[in-house]
Amino acid sequence: MPHRFLHLLWSLVRFRYRLVWAGARTGSGRIALFFLLYVLLAIFGLFFVLGGFGAAVAGVQLGEGEAITRGVLTGLLVSAITTSLFFGIGTRAAFSDAALRRFPLSSTERLAVRHLIGLIDPIWFLLSASAFGLAVGLALAGTGSLVFGLVAAPLFIVASYLIAVLLLSIIDRVLQSSAGAALLSVLSLAALSFSGMAVLWVMQEHVLHAVDRGLSFAPSGLAAAAMAGKDLIAVGLNVTLLFIWCVLLLALVGWVERRPGSRHSLAVGKSGSVNLDSPYDRVADLFGAGMAPLVGKALRYYLRSNRVRFGLASTPVFAFLGRYLAHGTGDSFEFYFTLAFFSFLGFSGPSSMALNQFGSDDEGVKRYAVLPVSFGAPIRAGNIAALVLGAAVIAPAVAFWALITRVSVDWRMIVMLFGSSLAGLLLFNGLSMWTTVLSPRRIEFTSIMGNRLPLGGNLVLIGGFIVILGINFALVGVKLNTVLAHWWVPLAVAGAGLAVYIVSWWRIGPVAERQRARVIEKIVG
Repeated sequence: MPHRFLHLLWSLVRFRYRLVWAGARTGSGRIALFFLLYVLLAIFGLFFVLGGFGAAVAGVQLGEGEAITRGVLTGLLVSAITTSLFFGIGTRAAFSDAALRRFPLSSTERLAVRHLIGLIDPIWFLLSASAFGLAVGLALAGTGSLVFGLVAAPLFIVASYLIAVLLLSIIDRVLQSSAGAALLSVLSLAALSFSGMAVLWVMQEHVLHAVDRGLSFAPSGLAAAAMAGKDLIAVGLNVTLLFIWCVLLLALVGWVERRPGSRHSLAVGKSGSVNLDSPYDRVADLFGAGMAPLVGKALRYYLRSNRVRFGLASTPVFAFLGRYLAHGTGDSFEFYFTLAFFSFLGFSGPSSMALNQFGSDDEGVKRYAVLPVSFGAPIRAGNIAALVLGAAVIAPAVAFWALITRVSVDWRMIVMLFGSSLAGLLLFNGLSMWTTVLSPRRIEFTSIMGNRLPLGGNLVLIGGFIVILGINFALVGVKLNTVLAHWWVPLAVAGAGLAVYIVSWWRIGPVAERQRARVIEKIVG
C-alpha cells in the first residue's frame, strides 16, 4: 500500500513539473518564468549572505538578534509565497480534489497528495533550512532556547505554507468569473507598477517602525521572538500564538476550498441581440454616422482591456509624482516635475493599445480589408477613442493635483498643466497612428505583464520621455516666477501638437492603404 501510494505520488510530481515546463514555453509563461528566476536568485542570494546560522550569529554580534531574524524570516516568507504562486496558479487545477478522483486514491490520500506536491517545491526546503538554521544558530550563540526554536521553526513553515495555499485557493475562486479575472489582472499590474513607490514609502522611518511593529504579530515575527527570546513565559506565549495562527489558517483554507466555485459566461441577451444603444454608441454618434460604428467598437475594445483600464484608473498617481520626486527641493521643482509628467497624463492610459491598434485583433484584422471604408478609417476611429478617454481624465487629475499639492496654486499653473496635458495628448496620439501602420506587432489581448509595445511605440514613448525630462531639467535653474510669466508656452505647444495631429489624420489614409497587406501579415503571422 505505501509503495503504491509513493509510486503514484512520484508520477503526479513528474506530471506537475511537465505542466510547469509546458506553461513556461508560452509567451506569458516565459515572462512569469523570468520573474520566478529573479525571485529565486534573490532568495538564494539572501540565503547565502544572511541565511540560517550566519544570520543568527550576525544578529547576536550586533545585538539585534530578534530584529534580524524577523527580517530574514519575513523576506523568506514573502519570497516563498511569491514563488508558490508562480508555480501553483497554472497547475493547481490539475491537482484539485475533483481531478484526483480519477486516480485510485482515498479521500485522505488525495488530501495528502495535494499538499505533499506543494511542499516538495524547492523553495520550501530552502525555507526550512533557513528557519532551522536560525533556530540552531541563536541557541548556540546563547540568545535563544533550542527547544522552543525547534518548535517555532516547523510552526513557521506550516503557517507560511498555509498562507500560500490560502492565497492560491482565493485566486482559484476569483479566476472562475470574468470580472474577478479582470480585477485580479488589474491588481497584479498595479502591484508591479507601484512596487518601487511602495518600497520608498515603506522605507520612511515612521512607516518602517509601524511595519516592524505589525510584523511582530505576524508568523515571521512570532517565530523570531520565540527563537531569540529568553523569557520562557514570553517565548511560550509566542509559540502559542504561532500555533493559533496555524489553526486559523487551516480553518480558513478548509472554508475557502469548500466554497462552491462559480463559472459565469458572458451572455449577449435573451434574444441573442446586441445592445446598440449603450454609452459607447451614444458617444460614438457624436462623430457622425460614417465613423460611429468603428468608434463604438474601439471604445468597447479599449475599455475591455485590463491594461487600458488600469492606466486610466492610475492617472491620479501623476498628481503625486512631482511631489515625491522633488521631496525636500522646493515648490519650483515639484511644479516642474508635475508639468513634465502631465504631458503623458492623457495618453498614458490608452497608450498600450493606441500605439498598436491592430495588435490584439489577431485573425480579425482581415475584416478591415473587406469593409466598405478605407484601411485608415479604423485607425482614425481607434485614435478618436484614445483621444476621448485621455481627454476625460485631464480635468479630474489637474483638480486633484490642486487639492493635494504643497505648492501655492496660481491660475497660471492650472493653465500650464492643462496645456501640457493637451499637448502630450495630441502629439502622442498623432504619432500613434504612424506606429500602428509602420510598426505593427501581434500581442495577446489579455496580457498585462511585460512591455508589449512594438519598436515604434517604444521609440515614441521613450524618446518623448527623454525629451520632456531634458526640458524639465533645463528649467531647474530658472525661477518659478519666470516660468509662470510664460504660462502661454504650453498652450502654444498644444497648438503645435494639434497641427501634428491634423497632418497625421489626413496623411495616414493613403499610407495605411499601401501598408495594408504588410500590416495584416504582421498581425496574422
